[in-house]
Amino acid sequence: MESIQIDSGGAEHGRQDSIEADPPDSFASLSRDSLFEVLSNARRRSIIAYLNGTDTETVTVRDLAEQIAAWENGISVAEVTYKERKRVYTSLYQLHLEKLHRLGIVRYDQDRGIVEQTPITAQLESYLDTDVDDEDDGGTWARLSLAISTGCAVIVLLAWVLPVGSVNGFGIASLIAVAFLVVSIAQVLDEHDG
Repeated sequence: MESIQIDSGGAEHGRQDSIEADPPDSFASLSRDSLFEVLSNARRRSIIAYLNGTDTETVTVRDLAEQIAAWENGISVAEVTYKERKRVYTSLYQLHLEKLHRLGIVRYDQDRGIVEQTPITAQLESYLDTDVDDEDDGGTWARLSLAISTGCAVIVLLAWVLPVGSVNGFGIASLIAVAFLVVSIAQVLDEHDG
């Protein structure tokens, strides 16, 4: 059984049946280039998201491949075909899991077909949109801002068309400013918590 040897430039020497590299033990040990390379691939992001979202310490490559195939095809795990699962399984087995293992992001036992989370896996969650099935929340805020803008425009139009003696321009401008201030504060707090 050979082990992976990585030179200072990151190149591998020798292909082996089992992986025995000493992975880094902390997030800080990852270079910026390594981090960007890992996160630039959708399947690797899906691996990290799946591991962070599971309650078990270890998962099989098969289970991982089935879930990723389901996400990629927009179907449930039960609907994944053999061909869809095999296509994902092959790329995980031959490429992605080895890379993540070498970087210390996962522990991968190729012989047993098992993948485990490491402390680095959890640290990468903040870089992911781990809610794979949901839309981006930016659209929700954009729709809310549009609704408030429309409401404010209607108020200004009504105040201009209908003579209302007790409401002046300053009152209408204040109402509009407060409405946008409340929405802006809510959006900032939501983004800070999320």
